[in-house]
Amino acid sequence: MQQIGPKVFLIMCKNLVFGKKTGIELGAEAVGNIKNLLKDKIRPIDAATTSFGQGLSVTPLQMIMSYAAIANQGVL
Repeated sequence: MQQIGPKVFLIMCKNLVFGKKTGIELGAEAVGNIKNLLKDKIRPIDAATTSFGQGLSVTPLQMIMSYAAIANQGVL
């Protein structure tokens, strides 16, 4: 997080479908929570905790999709 910066980290999270619906046909799909990254000024503690997963929440499906993207050389 310190090397790439909070703005690039936010872009990466959005590209991995964190914080929004995945698009599958489930009526009760949750979106997760990346509010700490959407602030105008991200606090250093939020940047640090988010980088190892404590400052955001994702659904199991979003986590699986992110691993699939890593396994497919970045293709989601």
